[in-house]
Amino acid sequence: MSKRSILVVDDDKSTRDYLATFLGTSGYAVDCLGSGDEAIERLAAGYTPSMILLDVLLPGKDGIEVLANIKALYPTLPIIILSGIGQIKTVVEAMKMGASDYLTKPFEEEALELAIENAIEKQRLKDEVKTLRQQLAYVEQGNILTSNPQMLRIIDIS
Repeated sequence: MSKRSILVVDDDKSTRDYLATFLGTSGYAVDCLGSGDEAIERLAAGYTPSMILLDVLLPGKDGIEVLANIKALYPTLPIIILSGIGQIKTVVEAMKMGASDYLTKPFEEEALELAIENAIEKQRLKDEVKTLRQQLAYVEQGNILTSNPQMLRIIDIS
């Protein structure tokens, strides 16, 4: 399995540096950006991390607006919201928009690790369910199980 990559989007350089070091020592490839606009541009240019850690308070577009933009581009990309504010309204809004989790700063390293592991596992399970559903979509004809259009034509002919 390739190394999982995490994009950290936070306007606070010390937070970015801390997360880059902490996550790097945990085996993740980490990229850091200081604004939501930079993140949206990077994603639109084709960069696809395994997940994103996104601060709520950002210059320009706030984290909630950035979350909406990212989910429009990549609806299944796991995003964990980080914030120094624990406003229930913001938490509810972020979760409704598809955030995987929400952590209030300062957070414990164990809580961050658990949130990342849970988000990655949830995405892995969703991918597995999608694959299994595709496999179940095969057409069964007699003793032959196939979804290959050429094989289905041969079965229809015979």
